[in-house]
Amino acid sequence: MDAELARVLDRLDLSPEEEAALSRRGFPPPIARELGYRSYEEERWPKRGKLPIWLPRGAGWVLAAPAGLLIPFRDQEGRLVGLQVRPRDQSGNKGKYRQVSAGGFPASVHVSRLGEGSPRVWITEGALKADIASLYTGERFIGLPGVSSFRGLEEALKGLRPQKVVLAFDADYGDNPHVRRSLQHLSEMLSLSGWRVRWAVWEKSLGKGIDDVLTEGHGGQVRIQASPPFAR
Repeated sequence: MDAELARVLDRLDLSPEEEAALSRRGFPPPIARELGYRSYEEERWPKRGKLPIWLPRGAGWVLAAPAGLLIPFRDQEGRLVGLQVRPRDQSGNKGKYRQVSAGGFPASVHVSRLGEGSPRVWITEGALKADIASLYTGERFIGLPGVSSFRGLEEALKGLRPQKVVLAFDADYGDNPHVRRSLQHLSEMLSLSGWRVRWAVWEKSLGKGIDDVLTEGHGGQVRIQASPPFAR
């Protein structure tokens, strides 16, 4: 899969529209481009089947996805394991990000290529958020494709072997019962596997996501604690 995805990304570039959007989020386009972020300009939707998918075209594959920002997902070895797309057209109720599946494999977690060798690993939701946060902290981040999507997480942690695992999810995650249950399950799963779990907390006024807090210069106000904030 790594080689196929790399060939797709090699044929693409970042559009001025996506460059501007990344800059607004505090993510320099040259760094994003180096990490494999690209723009996708065409929509090639098949008439049936689960979307988006990879369509066979001759000896290779053609990406079927809406026009927008392509976000690469990598494993702990830096290999490409999937893509996520943020469609330019955000109308409808399909979510801001949509997973691009390949070969029928479900979405896996993303491990940032930045922050290599850091003694702790942070876990958040979203590859883009993970890469931005990793850039600003100099530490390794893992981005889940969804708050309850853990495929590949244990394997990634075993490869990285951190001293601590820090859960850094949006400041309002405790307000949603479904999200809260998913994160409690994640924390318990990690603890049972022998990882030292900590929680990153901050005031909601500083920003919703860990990337927002960091890009606004509030990283010093992020607290690391042993208990989840919604346990109080």
